Amino acid sequence: MAVLQAKVDEVTDEYRQLEKERKQTEAELARHNLGKKISSSNGLPIPKLPTAPSRIDRMVVDFFREHARISTLLAKMEQLTGMLMPMAAHQTLAELLQAISSLYHSRVHERALILQQLRGEAIHYDEEKEAGVLVEILCLVQQAATRVRAANWYCLMTTLGPLDSTQRMQMDQIVASDYTIPPPPIRPRPVH
Repeated sequence: MAVLQAKVDEVTDEYRQLEKERKQTEAELARHNLGKKISSSNGLPIPKLPTAPSRIDRMVVDFFREHARISTLLAKMEQLTGMLMPMAAHQTLAELLQAISSLYHSRVHERALILQQLRGEAIHYDEEKEAGVLVEILCLVQQAATRVRAANWYCLMTTLGPLDSTQRMQMDQIVASDYTIPPPPIRPRPVH
């Protein structure tokens, strides 16, 4: 259980970083595109929290919400540039959605087993096994979130244009790594 809690903490930190960078991306796009509506708000459906949600349940809903916002933001960047972002950037979002969905379904299954056990039904609920499954899925969510962060940074640099050869090199490194390395920090840049 300690391993599960440690992994939940790591993935929560990754989520916070993803959310922070998405907000910074929105702010940078708004600063460089005055008069244009830059928002990641959308009407995409997000699952509701179950009764008595755990930290993992809350994280799942938060990740679904953040995925929807970043998907909207990516579409906005494509609209601003008038060109499609790399297919690999879209793939990172699809992988994040898949990982979050797996975590969601694993929690639904786990909750159903716990309820059956509480009702006195003859089932075998192996807490260690279920925790191991959750840790594996949380690892996938963490990796997918890192890839989305890298794709978000890359798409922002593509939209605004790299400032210098260093940023160009960082963009090339991210693409060469297939978006697996964490991105550099998003810093405010001068408006031209």
